[in-house]
Amino acid sequence: MAATEKRPEIIALARDLQGVPMCEDYERMISGMMYNPTTPQLSEARHLCRGRTADYNNLDTKTVSYEEIGPARHALLSKLVGRVGPGTFVEPPFYVDYGCNTVIGENCFINWKLVPIYIFPPQLHSPNTLSPSNPYTP
Repeated sequence: MAATEKRPEIIALARDLQGVPMCEDYERMISGMMYNPTTPQLSEARHLCRGRTADYNNLDTKTVSYEEIGPARHALLSKLVGRVGPGTFVEPPFYVDYGCNTVIGENCFINWKLVPIYIFPPQLHSPNTLSPSNPYTP
């Protein structure tokens, strides 16, 4: 059953994340309430996220050296998710619907094909290894 009231503590957490489409329906969404996902703000946020995801997943490893790939991916990832700590590496492909709702700590390794679909910001604490076939240990 959907929540009936906004959760100010969650909204306050979201305000500190990068790329949050702060609007009435976003606040309702992260509070667990019924919301309209087709508002211009939420639609634009998903659209921007698709482009950033494509940039991240399609980084050409034939033209980017081994020494440059980690920093290049981290720079792209920091534009894609709400917050990411230093030393974190995510193997592509990596897909998110609202990248701003994902918080990744430092020194995390996330293996291929992770698709976090969250309406509330998940936090992947550090150090950690996460993949479709690895158990998640918070």
